Amino acid sequence: MFGRYYAIRTPLSRTIILLLTLIYSYIDIFAYMNIQAKELRERAHRAGHCLKGLANEARLVIVMTLRSGEKGVNELSEATGYPQPTVSQHLSKMKERDLVEARREGNQIFYSIKDKRLLEFLDLMKALFCK
Repeated sequence: MFGRYYAIRTPLSRTIILLLTLIYSYIDIFAYMNIQAKELRERAHRAGHCLKGLANEARLVIVMTLRSGEKGVNELSEATGYPQPTVSQHLSKMKERDLVEARREGNQIFYSIKDKRLLEFLDLMKALFCK
């Protein structure tokens, strides 16, 4: 009788152990997926923050003009055709979003693209829309 009970219980024990192992592995996978999802949300937030900074025709023109290097506000105004106050306002918004950086020299402020990876993005934009 004991042998028969043992024979029935052994496959059940193996099944329970296998099932628990499977459940724990799924828990690990879900925990990993949640970490990935959280990181993905953070990256998407940063990307959205950057794209909102570029989501304006004047800002795109200004940034495309800055591709060639550092420029002052008056030089950007002449190159883009936008009035100086408009250029200053958009540069301020892009500076808040860490797209451009400013350098003061006397009374003038010179702007340049802060993150050089933005140049790659601008190259892609140019390839897509400026053919």
